[in-house]
Amino acid sequence: MQDISQSEIIESLQKLRLLVKSRVLTQADIALATNVDQSQVSRILAGQIRRVSANVLELCKFANSYDGGVRRDPSQNEVLIGALRAVWDGSSAHAEAIASVLLSLRKFKEVS
Repeated sequence: MQDISQSEIIESLQKLRLLVKSRVLTQADIALATNVDQSQVSRILAGQIRRVSANVLELCKFANSYDGGVRRDPSQNEVLIGALRAVWDGSSAHAEAIASVLLSLRKFKEVS
């Protein structure tokens, strides 16, 4: 097992809890990224830890290296889909125009 302090574990898991609470990530996203079963992710984030297991360490490692890189399916984001429905007129030409606008925003993502 790696040398990691209890305070580092607490801080790392708190970071993941906040990401889940703010809906940046789901427990399923974390499970997929860490190869830790989602039920174990749930248990660990709920604080049901008896010892510092390999799964706990894997979640800590992920929390400390997370840079926003986990991607969720955009069709599952209600805010994004709602905005798209509000502005799109249903035509192919309008879909291409909206896609062009969205793709032009990539430069802002690359800067941040």
